Parts: sequence; C-alpha cells; structure tokens
Amino acid sequence: MELKTKNILKAVLIDFGGVFAAEGFRNGIRAIAEIGDIDPDIAENAAFDLVYSTGYVFGNCNEETFWKAIKEATGITGENRKLREIILKEFIIRPWFPEIIKKLRERGLIVCLLSDQTDWLDRLDERDNFYRLFDHIFNSFYMGRSKSDPDLFEDIADKLLLNPDEILFVDDYHGHIERAQSKGYNTHLFTDKDRFIGDLQKYFDWWLIGD
Repeated sequence: MELKTKNILKAVLIDFGGVFAAEGFRNGIRAIAEIGDIDPDIAENAAFDLVYSTGYVFGNCNEETFWKAIKEATGITGENRKLREIILKEFIIRPWFPEIIKKLRERGLIVCLLSDQTDWLDRLDERDNFYRLFDHIFNSFYMGRSKSDPDLFEDIADKLLLNPDEILFVDDYHGHIERAQSKGYNTHLFTDKDRFIGDLQKYFDWWLIGD
C-alpha cells in the first residue's frame, strides 16, 4: 500500500510475535518437536491450527486443553509447564524496539500492541515488563477475536476515535496486512529494522534528523 502524506498518522499498532519480539510460538514449537524427534513442519502447522481451532487464542479454553490437543495431533510429550517455558523463552524482545516506541509516544502518537496471543502474553509481560511501553494492549485472548476478522480493525479504529487512514499497522503476516488495508489502514509488512525505519522516515521529517 502506498504511503500517504507525512505527519497524518496519529496511532501505530504493532504486532508482538514476529515484530516487537522474535516469533517465539513458531520457534518454540519447532524446538519442542526436535527434542521429541518429530517433524518440525508438522508440529508447527498443527500448533498454529490448534491454537485457533481449540479457541485458546480467543480465550475460549484453557492451556491444558490446548496442550492435550497438540499432544494428540503430533505425539509431543512432556509436562505442560516445561513445554510452555520452551516457547516463552523464544519470545525475545528486539532490543532496539522500545526506543522507537518511546520516540513515537514523545511525539504524541498513540502506540498500541495488537496481537493474536493467549494469556502467555501476560506471563511475558511479568517477565519483561513491556506493557508499560504502550498506550493500549489489544490481545485476542481478551477480545475474543483475532486479526483474521477484518472488522476487528474497524472496531479498534473506533475505540481509538480515529479514522483508519490515521493509523499505521505493523505486522509480519501478509494476511493480516491485507485485511487491515481493506479497512483503510496504512500498513507496513515487517521484515527487518532498516526497512521499518525507512518507512517511518517517509512519514516523519523529524525522524530523518534524529530528533
């Protein structure tokens, strides 16, 4: 999607896993599979399917139900707590990202976390204390809806009292980006720091001078 004129943005929505932090769910499931001599691709595909189909990502079931389904589908074994710890360890916050958020907020932008996550996000905040960086936390576990629902983007714009074209959404998944674009959002498909900073520079003259 073509970037619009500078300084029209009033809010930035940032994905958690894969953007603000490394994609711990994928990396963790693959690590668990390798420990158990299970095909990592099969385990990853099953995990992403089941975290949605069991309803765990929507807050409709507990963690035990999710792990039971994963174990039955893949042959993964182990204590749930230890399996969870393997996954959470892989969610590593990118060390340069908090400073970017601080800079955006100092300039008056609303900065929010928007993530398809479970209650594990709360555990990660207890460990890393990152909720404080954001104005709002939008987590599918509490919203009961995910970024696979295009109307979610309309609802978030309404909650922020903004027009969609006043919001930049940053995510690493094409499908979520396309759904946000369909609702009028500005978007950035995250791949790396330099490209992300480059897009911010297209919006903000002050970023260019390092103010």
